[in-house]
Parts: sequence; structure tokens; C-alpha cells
Amino acid sequence: VCTCSDITIQKQAEAAVRAVADREIAVMRIVQRMRQTLDLEEIFAATTQELQQAVSCDRVWIYRFNPDWSGIVVAETLTDATALSTQAAS
Repeated sequence: VCTCSDITIQKQAEAAVRAVADREIAVMRIVQRMRQTLDLEEIFAATTQELQQAVSCDRVWIYRFNPDWSGIVVAETLTDATALSTQAAS
């Protein structure tokens, strides 16, 4: 006797739980690195690096808004070191 079960929903739930756990670990690492310094530029650099690893993207910015909604990129992390940096253009 053989039985087959579709475990797609279970696998999707496991993947979702794993993703939440990975995000929580990333947030804990960011907070830990923030507590190690009072230097805002260092905090921004560490935050962009950790976020980039956590969400697996090629570029992360921290953008500082002015009251009129203009602003500047204050930190950026790039996967490709040869890619054009937004900060270099500023």
C-alpha cells in the first residue's frame, strides 16, 4: 500500500518561517553593530551592508530627506564594485 501527499503548502510555510527568522537575525545584527559605535556614517554603512545581505539585492541606499522632500543618499552598498555609485554622482 502506498500513499502520496502533497506537501507544497507545508514547504511554503517552512520557507516563510525561515524568511522571517532570517530577517530577525539581520535586524539583530544591525542593532548590535549600531550599539558598537556612535558614528552615524559607520552605523549607516553597517546597516546598508547587513540589509543587502538580508534581502539579497545588488544595491542598498539610506536616503536623508529634507523638509521639502529633496534629499541625498547618505550611505550606499553595492554588490558590483564596478557599478556606478549614487554617492559618487552626488
